[in-house]
Amino acid sequence: MLFSTILLAASASAFPNMAALMNEKRSPELQKRVDDLLAARDWNAEKRGYQGDKGAYAYQAPNLSGPLPDMRGPCPGLNTAANHGYMPRNGIPNAVELIQAQMNLYNIAPDLAALLVAVAMPLDGDIVTTRLSIGGDATSRTAALGGIQNVLGKEGGLIVHNTFEADTSLTRNDVFLGPNYENKDFNGTLYKGMYQTCQQTSGGNFDRACMTEWRYQRYLQSRAENGQFYFGIKSLLLYGASAFVSDAFNGNNSVTTKEYAASFFGTSVDGPWKDHAAGVNERIPKGWYPRNIPMTIPEIADYIGEQYFARPVEFGANVGQGNFVGAGLNGVEFLGGSSRPSQADISCALVQFLTDNYPSQLSGVPALTQQAKDFSTTLFGQYAGTGTYSGCPKASGQPVLSPGN
Repeated sequence: MLFSTILLAASASAFPNMAALMNEKRSPELQKRVDDLLAARDWNAEKRGYQGDKGAYAYQAPNLSGPLPDMRGPCPGLNTAANHGYMPRNGIPNAVELIQAQMNLYNIAPDLAALLVAVAMPLDGDIVTTRLSIGGDATSRTAALGGIQNVLGKEGGLIVHNTFEADTSLTRNDVFLGPNYENKDFNGTLYKGMYQTCQQTSGGNFDRACMTEWRYQRYLQSRAENGQFYFGIKSLLLYGASAFVSDAFNGNNSVTTKEYAASFFGTSVDGPWKDHAAGVNERIPKGWYPRNIPMTIPEIADYIGEQYFARPVEFGANVGQGNFVGAGLNGVEFLGGSSRPSQADISCALVQFLTDNYPSQLSGVPALTQQAKDFSTTLFGQYAGTGTYSGCPKASGQPVLSPGN
């Protein structure tokens, strides 16, 4: 329970300004929307329940092209829900639809489903319309202001770095390692590594032992290869994604088999594992049925703690490849190599720290984003020649780290 409390406190820190706003009663409309969201936890009137893979809930391949493509992202569980119509097939649900999808397809308890939405919505979606893209930027369809919202900032969806998406994903690229900063599509090489780990630890099943080991291996890999690697306290949510694979994708079966995993991740059972666009072929397995007992906050929080303490790792960031600054038992420690980190590397690490939990819908407000930039610039001096911000690489689709992209 202690770990549950720590996790909830970390999650709540994602939107302290919104919490203060509502506590002070400055926005009755926003308060009403949150009250409506909480009221939706009474599912008796609206709950549809699991309807299988048939009729209106049969698998449909997402339309990923055209002016208004379907949104698919780094979470295969949500992609599957959209592909089967358990949420809007365009991948842009409102808060209640997103909670219902988790409840109806995976038997996620209403407390956990609502918590995940409450964390994600202020960071990646629109708190007025309560709409969120499960993939990339769909501001014109999520924002109350439509395309005018771009003046304030793009609502980047779940691919926005260091909100829900973060380094060390099970099967997705770190944003600064992906081609053109791509961090939502399925990486077959990473899946192969997970598959092989499960073979070694668990006889091929994607169970807790395998998830614990693969999560640890991904941390080591990202830290070694990613010069802009960042692993903050909220990265513990990634352990929740691992828990989802082992304890939700298994359904009412005792374990998540390799067949079940391959179906949800949209790939072949025993290889070869090819890269594919997010959402493609990600679907409910044949003969699968949701778990019998709802997954609750205490369950997933305790499992996150189980994974982390079985293979504890340091929180911190790289300031250039091989130069890790970690917050360990002895305080902040530089655990880097012999090379001296550049100003840009140090600045990028700081900006990731400062904008962790930063709402993307405000990323275009100069007075707000400039605070993070000015802090970094003040500490480490003006950049050569121009004095302009040039910390993290300019990553397309990342409105917080790279405003205007």
